[in-house]
Amino acid sequence: MKPAHRLTLTLILSACLLGAGGLAAADRPTVAFTAGQSKAGMALYRASCAACHGSYLEGGTGPALTGFGFRVLVRDTKATVGELLRGITQQMPLNAPASLTHRQYTAIMAYLLSKNGYRATGHKLTFAAAQRSLASPVRPTPSLSPMPVPSSPLQFHREVLPGPASPMPHG
Repeated sequence: MKPAHRLTLTLILSACLLGAGGLAAADRPTVAFTAGQSKAGMALYRASCAACHGSYLEGGTGPALTGFGFRVLVRDTKATVGELLRGITQQMPLNAPASLTHRQYTAIMAYLLSKNGYRATGHKLTFAAAQRSLASPVRPTPSLSPMPVPSSPLQFHREVLPGPASPMPHG
């Protein structure tokens, strides 16, 4: 990932600290969106975001928008759906900031939520509702929250990538 892209996402999520409050992950409310919004968001993501963030949100020249690294970033900044959406709306795509409509950005957010543990509810996510949301962009689950942060690459390989796929010795 290019330092400029990492810095941009870090600034967006760091700015989220100002209004995130002190809710524990398990106490954060859920967020509503429709399957149709998520489907539309997937198409918009592919057209406007995938070139930098990867076809599967895995990251590329831009940071990952799902997975371990994204979970750590969201947890550390205490970002909410509304704060993340506001930052994305103002600064993305990087080559054409604020070039989509609120409806399009909201659809992309619904897609991101669907890829980060939320299920469609049948109730439409609106830009205004997202702005009021205190929900985390990553749905807390008992198996993943609270999530330890490895203190070293060796610890990461031993604890996050255990088993025969890991190149690091176990023992």
